[in-house]
Amino acid sequence: MKKVLVVILFLLSSSCAEKSHSVTLTPNPTSTFGVSEKPSSTPFTTILTQTPLSTADSGSNQNVISPQIKNICPEKKIVPIDELGLSGDHRLLLLSSTVESYPRQPSKPMSISSESPIPTEIFDDELYEYSISPNHNWIYFNRPSAEGNYMVLWVSSLDGKTQWPVMALDGNGYAGYASWISEEEILIVGSPNKSEISSINPWEYSPFISVNPFTLEQRQLAYLARNPDDGLYYYDAVDLRGQPWGMYGKLNSVDFIYDYVSDESFSVFSWLDNVNPFDMQFVKPIWVYDESKFAVTVAHPDGIDLALNLDIQQIKENKQYDDVMERFIFPKLFLPASVLGIVPIKQWIALQRFDFFNSSEGENWFYILDYENQVIYDYCLDLQNSAKRIKISPDGKFVAFSMENFASNLEQDQHYVIVLNLENGKTFYLKGYVLVDWDI
Repeated sequence: MKKVLVVILFLLSSSCAEKSHSVTLTPNPTSTFGVSEKPSSTPFTTILTQTPLSTADSGSNQNVISPQIKNICPEKKIVPIDELGLSGDHRLLLLSSTVESYPRQPSKPMSISSESPIPTEIFDDELYEYSISPNHNWIYFNRPSAEGNYMVLWVSSLDGKTQWPVMALDGNGYAGYASWISEEEILIVGSPNKSEISSINPWEYSPFISVNPFTLEQRQLAYLARNPDDGLYYYDAVDLRGQPWGMYGKLNSVDFIYDYVSDESFSVFSWLDNVNPFDMQFVKPIWVYDESKFAVTVAHPDGIDLALNLDIQQIKENKQYDDVMERFIFPKLFLPASVLGIVPIKQWIALQRFDFFNSSEGENWFYILDYENQVIYDYCLDLQNSAKRIKISPDGKFVAFSMENFASNLEQDQHYVIVLNLENGKTFYLKGYVLVDWDI
């Protein structure tokens, strides 16, 4: 809901192994949770042969890179959580899979860690969802009003001992949902006109209120509602230099950022103006990571174009595409490429081979592109089922997936969580739960 860009991409828009690699792509019949794994003995540390630049312009000055491949597939791949390598202060926050069942049933917030391997309730409220603050100190959730006729936004400490109401979400003539932007600021995204909520789609929502969850002070924001004539969409908001900026643009493109404090807009990412949004292969183009850095990703049939570590001044500059974006060529094994996120601190990009139009054909391998060292880390992990949520740990050492196996006959087996150690390739599986986020 909060990240609607990927939904828009999905609504709108034949791979094989390289002959030089002895990789077996047949699903492992002994795999668990519907996730296939390559044999750990498979030699896969060779340098990738240059792929013909079939999609690159012959006159292009773009920097083109063919990364090496490094296999990270331990012999004992699936381990209990206490053997995964999590430090004592890492917790994974969960809900029971009943929140995704039909009919939906709320669940008490829970956590699991290496020191507490059994999911443990955090506090007694039963919720459908909750969201963690950027510094992982607080959560917000919705609770019905005393009259039961509208929802109220609440904030709580992670142990549930300190809780308070923040504001009504649909009781004052407007409706929307909350979205953390910083530890001391939450945006309300929707419409200030409750009468139009039923007539607009979720991807047409826009911020219109900022609230401090501690002082409860509210501030009206410029409501940049989508105009059917110009196709404007709100994509996300980011806290830069202690103030909120909104990201807006046409389909699959962030064209300007808006300073909600000064009510000013600035054109950004001008080098993407000539990129056809329908050629992006369902990859979200703009990412914000490490609090104030921007990354740009554009998919191509033979790989992806990347720009990392951009600051707010750089994204405002009027530059040529080839002067900013570098082309990374991937082996057919990993194509089509879908970007899942940016790994904090490390300048890594998390990806998955995923063909939206032929999702049942080919293995959906998960892999990491190490941008600085020009290496692909292959974890021999095929995410066969649907990954509904992906959360990378703040220290960049783990990635957690909330998975759904649509082929499962038992409801308790349909939802499960995978946690992958990005340093040693070990994985942990947990049935019957959905992922919320990391807590450190």
